[in-house]
Amino acid sequence: MDGLPAKGKQETPGLTMPDLLVLPDSQRLLINWMMRQGDCTVKEIAAHTQQNEEVVRILLNELIEKGFVEEIAGEDSPCYRVRMAPKRKSQLSEKLHQALNSDGVD
Repeated sequence: MDGLPAKGKQETPGLTMPDLLVLPDSQRLLINWMMRQGDCTVKEIAAHTQQNEEVVRILLNELIEKGFVEEIAGEDSPCYRVRMAPKRKSQLSEKLHQALNSDGVD
């Protein structure tokens, strides 16, 4: 597996924790499992969810469209991984950093 995305980059920044909380149960449970597993194949996901591969592909395509999962080109078949959004900087820490770097003159 070369680790390169098989499909174009998504416009959305990825999955956030608030996104995860509002997903339907089937998608939320799958995302939680995938985060613990790392890269997963359709076959592995089908075995875990006890669904056929066609149903799994539909579920994965929905998550790819939302920008929460990316397809990775594999040697034999594609793998899928959760695409997390980058952590946002806290505004408080940014203001604190600015205050510490300022010379106190307005």
